[in-house]
Amino acid sequence: MLNISINQLININIMETKVWTYTLSIERKHLILINEDNKRLLIDTGSPMNLGASFMLCGELQTSSNIGMMNQIRELSGLELDGLIGMSSLRRYHILLDVPSKKIQFSNKPFSLVGSEVKMRSVFGIICFDATVDVDKKISVLFDTGAPVSYLNPEIVPDYVPIDHIEDFHPSLGRYNVDLLPEMVFEVGYHQFPVSFGILPQTPLSGLANMLSDAIVGWDLFHRSIIELDFDSNRMIIDPLV
Repeated sequence: MLNISINQLININIMETKVWTYTLSIERKHLILINEDNKRLLIDTGSPMNLGASFMLCGELQTSSNIGMMNQIRELSGLELDGLIGMSSLRRYHILLDVPSKKIQFSNKPFSLVGSEVKMRSVFGIICFDATVDVDKKISVLFDTGAPVSYLNPEIVPDYVPIDHIEDFHPSLGRYNVDLLPEMVFEVGYHQFPVSFGILPQTPLSGLANMLSDAIVGWDLFHRSIIELDFDSNRMIIDPLV
């Protein structure tokens, strides 16, 4: 017979809650985490993997790669960056993203945020969820914290007329001009947000993006909300501040 005390059983069955809190620097609608070593790391849920040199996060060394692409992102963004935190590290933790308070928290347990619960799924390692746009159009959305501009598949709005043009970039495309649409209602869970979507220029990369989802949303969602990402239960909880 095993001789195990009650305290030992408690220690076995109850895992200690650990929380790591980091300050965010918000620059040009990009989220930059300042880590234990004072490294500046871009948070990018639109990247399946970490980029640049390996870095510390939550007391652990996070492996990374592709320093060349990281250099390209640094040059195109004009930001001072030491690396990029992609989904290969992010999905290992429960995350509470509080951009209005300029902080992000990681934990080994859920945060229990109260808000609208949205089911998540993975598309090639990237977060995807369902939403509605323009009142009644059902769309699938990639959640990309590295996207200062939201994008919509032109097939959703075939008769669109742009109201403006802005510049954006992608490390595989360089800089490019984007048609900007009139503001429309974006609804996720039971919350509505006004979003002015862009239309990606016609390239093989935009064709692939449009095949994977109907939209890409980043800044327009997270800059006005507190968001919990629970990868164990595949759910996103959104608490809007509007």
